[in-house]
Amino acid sequence: VGCGTVIISFTFIIFNFFYSVKHANAMEYSSSSSSHAPIIPVTHPTSEDIFTQPPEDLKYLFENNRQWVKRCLASNPNFFKNMIPRQKPRFLLIGCADSRVPAQEILGLKAGEIFVHRNVANLVVNGDMNFLSVLQYAVEVLEVQDIIVLGHYGCGGVKAASSIEFDHGLMEHWLRNIRDVIFSNIDELNSYDDDEEKHHRIVELSVREQCLNLYRNPIVQQRQLANGGRFPRVHGMVYDIRDGLLSELKVDFAKELERNRLIYGVVKRPPVIPDYPTK
Repeated sequence: VGCGTVIISFTFIIFNFFYSVKHANAMEYSSSSSSHAPIIPVTHPTSEDIFTQPPEDLKYLFENNRQWVKRCLASNPNFFKNMIPRQKPRFLLIGCADSRVPAQEILGLKAGEIFVHRNVANLVVNGDMNFLSVLQYAVEVLEVQDIIVLGHYGCGGVKAASSIEFDHGLMEHWLRNIRDVIFSNIDELNSYDDDEEKHHRIVELSVREQCLNLYRNPIVQQRQLANGGRFPRVHGMVYDIRDGLLSELKVDFAKELERNRLIYGVVKRPPVIPDYPTK
């Protein structure tokens, strides 16, 4: 039996256990209640039901795929053959997971032209191993020339981080990165009377901060040092879901980096070798 099957079976058993406990507690409460509300039996789906039901509602996806293949081959008969040797995209895009922000379509790019990493609110988090792996591969192996941080107005992550009315549970640890941006710019943000304009500004400030986080990253710094500071270049962009238009943030990164160099400029420093005791 495969490892995946064992994990799935174990998860199914745990689910049934906790459901049984919950159901038993409900029955005990119901029996002690004066209303004597009837208990409606629940039929649990079996693993066979879950994994063998024909995906009738997914058939259109496969049809869409076939139509896409036809269009690609009509424009270039060698489209897929050209994909086989290796990928050589010019761009790495760090975008939001929002389904309304299709990165490739927004930029008018084709398959193979952009390497994409997406998360909630398009964040560049120093401790995110998923992101760091993507960044290292894109910069050191694919040798991308441009890194784009793509935010968007109407971002649910930014909206969630802009309010303290709800506890979002585990996601709060992620939203903390946006809250830090808000805190650092609180004086400017408090000057906005219009909530929508304030939200737009938080989106822009967050994108700017993610761009700076890229410049502060040793992976990016090492690559820039290796080619005379030319690549990769970093760009901050914002997509407006109201009209589909893209705009580039006007940020003087040179000025910002000069201010950050003494703290975040690590590539020109000699490596620190700890003097561990030998005994």
